[in-house]
Amino acid sequence: MVTILRRISCEETVLAARTIWNPETADDIAANALQVLVNASRINLRFFNGKTSASLLGGLFYILGYRYYAIRTQHQIAEKLGTSEASVRKSCKNWFKTFPFLFTDVTGKINTISSRIQEKAVCKKYENHVRTLLPINTSSCFDNVLIEAIDETFSILSETVKAVLYFYLENTFHIKKIDFPDKIDCFSAALDKIFGPAASRQMEILLMKKLYVKINRKWIEYKFVQIEWTVPELTFQEYVQLMRQNFEAKQDNKIKLKVLVNE
Repeated sequence: MVTILRRISCEETVLAARTIWNPETADDIAANALQVLVNASRINLRFFNGKTSASLLGGLFYILGYRYYAIRTQHQIAEKLGTSEASVRKSCKNWFKTFPFLFTDVTGKINTISSRIQEKAVCKKYENHVRTLLPINTSSCFDNVLIEAIDETFSILSETVKAVLYFYLENTFHIKKIDFPDKIDCFSAALDKIFGPAASRQMEILLMKKLYVKINRKWIEYKFVQIEWTVPELTFQEYVQLMRQNFEAKQDNKIKLKVLVNE
């Protein structure tokens, strides 16, 4: 291959890979890169005309990073190889365009992983945004306690799912996090559309349990059982209103409320 390509040697390929990855991963990727270079040169030698070794390896390394699940950005690769990000990007496109059959296993991985990375970036950005809307605290304000209970319940599903839920609630149903207490009916209806009737009811039960935990047991006694006084038709909205009334009255009346909900 050294005779055919001249500009790219085995040693250069290995050393270039080691500037990007740890030695073990770099050696595997370098070996695969050399195989691709040999196959490509046999198929279309003119592909290499006018291209520097840094740009050729840059685009190839970017692609193989997905093959070995050792992903590096085009910027990172360009920086390590001493070339431009634009050169790496162009090289990557050229590799795919000229030799798509050499990377059939990589195309799907790039699309899938890139979508996940973008989704996480959007979720992270939106999560940071909603945090600035209303700093959660444990003050005596019932609205803050309710929002905190919802936030913690969503977290059970994972931080990514929580961020996606906030995104859909605001952008599809026009319910911002800060508006949850005032739009509890719309919030419940949105959950029903997102999860379906059965799953949304289970989500509401989790929310009710979490809200109970957030409220001092000194004033409210709450149990989820199927005996004694049962309120099977108690909706999430009615429960929140009940909790609000007793939460706000607790300091004056020292009310102890017992509610049994049939799950």
